[in-house]
Amino acid sequence: MPEETLYLVEKGALFCWKAACDDGPGENVVDWDSSSQGAPMSVQQAYSEMIGTQDLTLDRYQVWYSALLSST
Repeated sequence: MPEETLYLVEKGALFCWKAACDDGPGENVVDWDSSSQGAPMSVQQAYSEMIGTQDLTLDRYQVWYSALLSST
């Protein structure tokens, strides 16, 4: 779930990397090489990548987050 991913990235318990794309003419190939992952995403970049996936909006994430905090 993108909500849980964002939460863990915010807390520093999870690092996400974005795979590099080797875009040649007419190609959309993702080159995922574990030896050259690059730098982990920032929290801001994780938000921009996750918000909008699986119908997650910022409002829904904030509701999910507040429900998580109130349940502990």
